[in-house]
Amino acid sequence: MNQVEFAKIIGVSQGTLTELEQDKYKPSIDTIISINKDFNVNLDWLLIDPAQQDNSNDTYILNIEGKEKELLSLFFNGDKLY
Repeated sequence: MNQVEFAKIIGVSQGTLTELEQDKYKPSIDTIISINKDFNVNLDWLLIDPAQQDNSNDTYILNIEGKEKELLSLFFNGDKLY
């Protein structure tokens, strides 16, 4: 599979995929979910940077920002999202 085919499957342009690979910005939650579903990639592997693991209490820093991070924080804390 080439980059164009992969990009099409996950619903982004080849240019966007290139920028994601170059770490110019973080993928959207939709892109992450697509990679998870279409390629059976573990979500922990997609979201957690092992280099940022806090070994003192086995927690991880998620590689997400903004509203997505806020929503996941609410979810993990058991808060209502509505």
